[in-house]
Order: sequence, then C-alpha cells, then structure tokens
Amino acid sequence: MILMNCFLILCKDEQYDTLAGYIILKFGRIPSVKDKIILDNYELSVLKKHKSTILLVHLIDLLYTDKDAVEEENNSSDVL
Repeated sequence: MILMNCFLILCKDEQYDTLAGYIILKFGRIPSVKDKIILDNYELSVLKKHKSTILLVHLIDLLYTDKDAVEEENNSSDVL
C-alpha cells in the first residue's frame, strides 16, 4: 500500500501506467539492475528485472530517511 501511495504521488503524466513505465520514462531507457535515480525526494533502485521488464524496485523516501538519521544521531549522543 505504501508503494502504491508513493506511485500516486509520483504520477503526474499519462505517458505511463505503472511504476516500471515511470522509471523507464525518467531514465530515458530500460535501466539495468543496480541502476539508481532520484526523483521528487525518492531514490529508486532497480533490484530485479527480466529482459525489458522491471520486476523489483527499492524505494527510499529521502526526506523521511534524512529525518530519521538526524534523530538517530541525536539519540545515540545522549547514551554514554
């Protein structure tokens, strides 16, 4: 469900119907495994594909991740 919500946030065009279509459009090509791209504060990494089909993508919300990293750093400095 989270991925679908993120995809709906990213959807701003009608040139694609799927997350894979969006990724291919933004890369301008069919990406390879381990290719990464940053789009609208999200990092998308292709983890698995078969021929021209993207099967698995890792999505990181960079705003959420940065906030958590700062919070974790602050909490770890409090512990002696």
